[in-house]
Amino acid sequence: MLILITPPAEEPVSLEAAKLHLRNPPDLEDDLVAELIVAARRMCEGWLRRTFITSTWELTLDGFPGCRYYGDDLRSLERDAVGTRYGIQLPNPPLISVTSIKYVAGDGTTQTVDPSRYQVETGTPGRVVPIAGSSWPTTRRQPGAVTIRFVAGYGDAADVPASIKIAMKLYLTSLYENRGEDDVPLPRAAERVMTAEDWGFYA
Repeated sequence: MLILITPPAEEPVSLEAAKLHLRNPPDLEDDLVAELIVAARRMCEGWLRRTFITSTWELTLDGFPGCRYYGDDLRSLERDAVGTRYGIQLPNPPLISVTSIKYVAGDGTTQTVDPSRYQVETGTPGRVVPIAGSSWPTTRRQPGAVTIRFVAGYGDAADVPASIKIAMKLYLTSLYENRGEDDVPLPRAAERVMTAEDWGFYA
């Protein structure tokens, strides 16, 4: 399960830029345009499976990868030689940092994995892996036994690629011109803009 903890402090496209793209609708529609900016950003983020503006997320897993059950406990299988077999790929990149990795131990207490025991690979995709000679700890057998809090995004609005902003504006126009419609698909032009840069989609 993935939960947004700290939402973006701003949008990639400002209200002023959006209104200019929409050919200056009246000021009384400012609230509407602001809502459509958020909707356009969320749609484009979903399409690319990325986070645009710096945000904090929390990913919950039932256990660490590379583990199997022994009775009521989870015990790690032997890690491979290079220490990457049990890496955890974090969603909604680009990954900036990992704040903490917590887990429920066999006795039911919540523990925090020492940051010195894992390595964070930032970027797209981002992941966290045990360091050489280490492995993930044993967790209790229960749903949501592992919680990873991390920060993702390109940075602030100025750091978001121009192609993404163009795609947002194209979808924003479609939303604005089709108000009241139940389903406004992402325009083909916006799809072409985003895929032209070879964004490297992954499952």
